[in-house]
Amino acid sequence: MPQVKAKVCHAYNPATGAYLQPTVAYLDPLTPGQYNLPAGAIWADPNELAAWDATNWPYVNGSAWELKAL
Repeated sequence: MPQVKAKVCHAYNPATGAYLQPTVAYLDPLTPGQYNLPAGAIWADPNELAAWDATNWPYVNGSAWELKAL
């Protein structure tokens, strides 16, 4: 089975920690099985949080997301 060349990760604003959008981490060509996580991104999926909307937005907290009121 061929190896997946990219995985979805989630970007945040480095200045505020606010969630921005899903993005892609590509397979590291020098290290088999490792993915290069882009700066300003984490693996955790903010969609696993309770429902969030325009009044409660996900912010990065280390390697996880937390909802904060806007």
